[in-house]
Amino acid sequence: MPAFFVFTYSCSLNHKPFLKEDSYCYEELMGLEQIWNEFIASLPTLKDAWPTVIGLMILSGAVGFGFAVLLGAGSHDTKDQRIKLAEERVADYKDKLNGKSPDEAQAQIAKLREEINALATYGLSSESQERMKATLAGLSGAVKIVRHGDSSDADRLYRQTISIFRAAGLEVESNTILGIKNPPNSGVTLVFWEATKREFLAKVRVALQVAGLDPVELSNPDGWGNETRLTIVFSSRDPDWTPAARWG
Repeated sequence: MPAFFVFTYSCSLNHKPFLKEDSYCYEELMGLEQIWNEFIASLPTLKDAWPTVIGLMILSGAVGFGFAVLLGAGSHDTKDQRIKLAEERVADYKDKLNGKSPDEAQAQIAKLREEINALATYGLSSESQERMKATLAGLSGAVKIVRHGDSSDADRLYRQTISIFRAAGLEVESNTILGIKNPPNSGVTLVFWEATKREFLAKVRVALQVAGLDPVELSNPDGWGNETRLTIVFSSRDPDWTPAARWG
C-alpha cells in the first residue's frame, strides 16, 4: 500500500485531473487496486502455509549463521597462520644472527666494514701513533706531507701522519702530487734540501722509523721549484714489504 500512496501523490503533481477514466493515472491506479484485492483474497489460503514459511525463514537464518561462523573460523585460522609464519621468520632471523639484536647486528656489520676498509688501505696502529707523537714532542718547524694521486691505498697512513704532526705542534701543509720517479717499496720517501736542518731531518726520520715506517731519503730532487721544506711523500707500498722485515 505505500506504493499506492506514493503513486497517487506523484500523479496528483504531474497529471491533472488524474482520476478521469481516460487518464494514464486512472488506469494505473486501477491496476494497483486489482493487485491489492488479489493479495487480500489469498490471505485465507496462505494461513495454512504459515508454519512452512516460518520454518523456511528459520532454516535460512540458521544457514546464514553457519556460513558466518565458517567464514569467521577461516579468518581466525588465516590469522593464526600469519602469526606462526611471522614467529618462524623471527626465529630464523635470530638463528642467522646468532641471537643478536638488530642493533648488535648493525654494530657487527659496521665493524666488518672497517676491517674491509683496513684491508684495502694500510695505516698505523694506536701504539705506533703514540710512539711517533712522543718522538716529535718538543720539535718545531714546518713540513710538507704529500701523497701520490694514484696511491689511494696509502691515504689512511697519509692522513694519520698529518694528524700526528699537527698534534705535535708542527706546521703542516698537505696535498696530493703526480708522484716521484721510482718510489720505494716501503711507500715512504723523505725529501730534503741543502737548507734543511740536519737535526730536524734526523728527528723526523726517527719519528717515522719508531712508528714502523721505512723512509727512503731523497736529496735535492729536480722539478720541485723553490721548495725548501722537508717533505714526506707517501706512495703505494709493495705488497711484499712488511715493517717486521726490518723492525721485528
